[in-house]
Amino acid sequence: MAENIGLKDRKVMVFVLDPMFCNVVRNFISSMFLSASVYFSLGMPMVHALNKIDAISSEDVEKLEAWSESFDALLLDLESMTRGRLMSFSREIAETLRDIIASIPMVPVSSTTMEGLSELHAALARFFLEEDLELR
Repeated sequence: MAENIGLKDRKVMVFVLDPMFCNVVRNFISSMFLSASVYFSLGMPMVHALNKIDAISSEDVEKLEAWSESFDALLLDLESMTRGRLMSFSREIAETLRDIIASIPMVPVSSTTMEGLSELHAALARFFLEEDLELR
């Protein structure tokens, strides 16, 4: 894609999220922690692709999008599902990841139905066309 628009040296990575795993709030946070680690290691801009959305309900897709877009929604669900020390630990990790989660776009996609692929292409193109490719 970058070569096609004359930007051969620019790179962006797609971090694929499994909705069956991420559907549990702690697992979502764990996946965000892993993606942050990959970002830190490689230092490249990133897009989260929520894969296989045809395999889950539209309500679950909306919930995962809400967690990605709203820290309050994430924290509310986290607090309702976690107790005690694990709650405190989970909240600290979520707080650490707050800005990273908010800065990486998440695009729901399905290779079976082709849903979201044009949105993923557009998200990638935005990174290639930006002058500054650092994490926003």
